[in-house]
Amino acid sequence: MVILTDYNHSVFPIIGVSMVIIAIIALVAHFVSKKIKFEVDLGDLWWQIKWDDLVFPERQLGKRSTLSLGISEASFRKSAASVASPISMASTTGTLKNISGVLVAMHKGVRVAVKVVPVKKFSINRALLMELKQMRETLHENLSRFVGLCTEEPNRAIITELCLRGSLRDLLENEAIQLDWVFKYAMITDIAEGMGYLHSSPIQFHGNLNSSNCIINERFTVKITDYGIREFRKQIDRMEDFNPRKFFWKAPEHLRERDPFNTGSQKGDVYSYAIILQEIITRSGPFESMERLGRKRAHMEPDEILDRIRMGMVPPFRPEVSADEAPRELIRLMHAAWHENPDSRPDFATIKPILKRITKGTSSRNLFDNLLSRMEQYTNNLERMVEEKTESLMEEKKKTEELLYQLLPQFVAEELKKGSQVYPEAFDAVTIFFSDIVGFTNISAESTPLQVVDLLNYLYTTFDNVIEKYDCYKVETIGDAYMVASGLPIRNGNDHVREICRMALELRNSMRNAKVPHDPEKTLMVRIGIHSGPCAAGVVGLKMPKYCLFGDTVNTASRMESHGEPLKIHISKATRDIIEQFFRSFIIVPRGEIEIKVSAIQISENFNHNSRLITFSHINTL
Repeated sequence: MVILTDYNHSVFPIIGVSMVIIAIIALVAHFVSKKIKFEVDLGDLWWQIKWDDLVFPERQLGKRSTLSLGISEASFRKSAASVASPISMASTTGTLKNISGVLVAMHKGVRVAVKVVPVKKFSINRALLMELKQMRETLHENLSRFVGLCTEEPNRAIITELCLRGSLRDLLENEAIQLDWVFKYAMITDIAEGMGYLHSSPIQFHGNLNSSNCIINERFTVKITDYGIREFRKQIDRMEDFNPRKFFWKAPEHLRERDPFNTGSQKGDVYSYAIILQEIITRSGPFESMERLGRKRAHMEPDEILDRIRMGMVPPFRPEVSADEAPRELIRLMHAAWHENPDSRPDFATIKPILKRITKGTSSRNLFDNLLSRMEQYTNNLERMVEEKTESLMEEKKKTEELLYQLLPQFVAEELKKGSQVYPEAFDAVTIFFSDIVGFTNISAESTPLQVVDLLNYLYTTFDNVIEKYDCYKVETIGDAYMVASGLPIRNGNDHVREICRMALELRNSMRNAKVPHDPEKTLMVRIGIHSGPCAAGVVGLKMPKYCLFGDTVNTASRMESHGEPLKIHISKATRDIIEQFFRSFIIVPRGEIEIKVSAIQISENFNHNSRLITFSHINTL
């Protein structure tokens, strides 16, 4: 027992020491492997892109210093159309063409943005490799993804994710695009989200934040670009295309430094964010809002503006924004963000809750949902408008057709509507009606033109109301003369005689006690003539097509009317024969023997409906 006890006491320390040694070895191995992996990652040339691997559209070759986003504009318009209507995206293709300084290329089947930079001498150091590794690991919805670098002289460039809708600056300058506050809130929130993530990442700050570095994708999400790889940016020859306006977004403390190009801080980014807020609120560039507010000041050069900012004036020299141009809390946030003292500026961790309260949680994510909802509502409203307009169109079409049917026979009008040609046609048997007003010439001479028009309108309205009850077609009216036909263009057997006779009787009865509207003491007496026979008919004219009748039947019917008696219906022998053969309800009263200049012998009769007396006589014709 004693030996066993001593053995156990000696084993436990050995086991403990062994476990500690194993743990230390494992920990060292872990750190060593992690270090090796880190060094391998640093040495990985994933970021290096050859210029020949970039496929540019033909129209961009040789134009690397200017951007024409070489995207199919048709496809761009198609992608923009899904959300264009509710937010009045009237000129999205204009946005596409106005982004400067970037080329579009295809890399491994993906469109990318290529920003050529003036780097004359390029060197790779460990700090740059560390930054490239950070760029690869920095991923956020509101940050433009870094693709790589092209280091081949003279085509040194930064390659990043492409956003089809251009930059925020381009969007704000496009007056054709209307931005409501839902849209503005979404953009403001997106920038704050992206900057908040960037500040919490190893990159720490942007240093060159401005509206041109805020780009917009097809879902209207704002993404921040041109951040990181500061070791590479230090090698850029800034003076080659230097524009002092680019410093309008720089914080005063950085403008006072010896090299403002390569300086930056988180508080400096907050100042830049405030300038972007001013741009979104006013839709004007920094220090460009005086004329918009209706005030004028002496023209100031960019260098003078920058000098005033550096001086730290009291109050600080800043862009002007009217209090009624944005919600009060947003104006207050903007003023706090561009405070002269960096320590008095809020950080993005503080800004985001304030924005959430101001914007009620609006961001690009729910903006797109909002746009889709508005699109659906817009579509429904559009469908309802289309239905209403279609109904209105059908009503107008019906009115037009009714008017057309008054100008042309319905059958002829339908053929013309189909685009078919209406050929002249011969009809074996039709009945033609003529009427006029006895003494109309004298009545017209004693009346004013307007009174004559009123008289004719009264006559035609009365006649038209009668005609529409029968299978008849009003051919034309000339002065007081009224011409009607039946049996054309659609044949109706022998019914044309009955239809015309019934119509004539009703029309005569309606005129028995008719008075001249402007002279009630005078009675209007109608004179009617009817003849049946063959004729030809067809459409004459193009601009004002007219359905015309031709033949002796027309002339004879006209003579029957002109030789008739007031308030009597004068019919020919041909008409009488059809009446006696098929329609015995009409009673014919002989007129007597008269001479009419027509081409054949006629029998002229006066007829009454439901009369007892039937007599007729021959009439000699010349």
